[in-house]
Amino acid sequence: MDPGGETSVVVRVKNIGDVVDEFDFTIVGDLAPFATITPAPLRLFPDGEGETTVIFKVPRTHDIESGEVPFGVKVASKEFPEDSVVVEGTLQVAGFTDVFAELLPRTSRGKKRGRHEVAIDNRGNSRITAEITAVDSEDLLTFTVKPESLTIEPGMAAFAKLGVEARKRYWRGPPMTRLFEVVVAPEGQEPHSLNGSFLQESTLPNFLPRLLRWLLVGAVLLGALWFFLLKPTIETAAQERAVEAVAPVAESTEAAAAAAAAGAAAAKAEELEQQLAAVASEVERLGGDIAPPTFPSPTNFDVRLAVAAPPAAARESIFVVPEDNILTITDVVFQNPNGHAGELQVRRGDQILLIESMENFRDLDYHFITPLVFLAEQELILEITCELPAEGETDCGAGAYFGGNLQPTAPVEPEPEETPTG
Repeated sequence: MDPGGETSVVVRVKNIGDVVDEFDFTIVGDLAPFATITPAPLRLFPDGEGETTVIFKVPRTHDIESGEVPFGVKVASKEFPEDSVVVEGTLQVAGFTDVFAELLPRTSRGKKRGRHEVAIDNRGNSRITAEITAVDSEDLLTFTVKPESLTIEPGMAAFAKLGVEARKRYWRGPPMTRLFEVVVAPEGQEPHSLNGSFLQESTLPNFLPRLLRWLLVGAVLLGALWFFLLKPTIETAAQERAVEAVAPVAESTEAAAAAAAAGAAAAKAEELEQQLAAVASEVERLGGDIAPPTFPSPTNFDVRLAVAAPPAAARESIFVVPEDNILTITDVVFQNPNGHAGELQVRRGDQILLIESMENFRDLDYHFITPLVFLAEQELILEITCELPAEGETDCGAGAYFGGNLQPTAPVEPEPEETPTG
């Protein structure tokens, strides 16, 4: 029989007892839920014969596989239960196919690569083998399918990984949509076509021109601050220090000159004159060789932020840039080893810098030509929004490594040298 139809068999019974008896019928085996018996029970006189019909209606599902399916009909006597018998038969169930295929997700996004899964459900009652291929009409993408062929038992589902990679990088501008087609071809059947898309993002961030303008303005302000405020202040401080150093020496010189006129301290005056010459040399050195402030060298920055959130919730992990420092990030590595589904964001305060769908990656790395810049006391935030935890997990968990440089912005004051006082 074909699944979804019906067929029947006839069971003939003879009462070989010497009393009127009633016989009941029971179907034994996997076909029992799909069989009906009419008439039942069957009442017969001694040496009487009768017939009953067993009707099979097997639905069009994967519950009964194609091929020979054995069954039995148990005939039980009401008067003599110990004399029950079972007759056996076989039903030849024809095969049918019902294949459902789906691309998950339909749209992936990234600067160079995207990740998908092809899910194939075998809703028929026969084993199938399906080949998977992918093409794009504009020849802008390359594809990797693992495995390229799936063998699926009735009522089961199987998955294949589909990697999408752009042939060329897209440097600057709004995201570009790259369309492609996935073909699932079960053996001996019509192929199934699945439409997908890859949203290719620009390599350079959109905020780069604004960042360059702000850096230029900052450089001009720092130059103006040095020439009009810091340098005059340093020179004035040096001159005041020189005057303070000269004052006591000048007073000692006048006293020595008076003593020499009186003929009491000629030797002392000569000594004070030598000290004055040394101080004048020091004043000349201080006023003519004023070095600009120096800044310490940048240090390597490497930190990992990790965060977990329950389904339908968002959580974040925060790093605050220390005071008097500028943080530049050149490398970001995302980690989603368990395969949770959700959204991962990297923000600078309220400004969103990166958004990634977690189902598109297990490990994902970024290397920036122009680094991400965080000023002093700005927050580097990693936020996760959980949609569906991995099998066996209650929360979605993910992490990210951030690498770059931490540059102090406060100048280092040179240690003052000791000035001879005479």
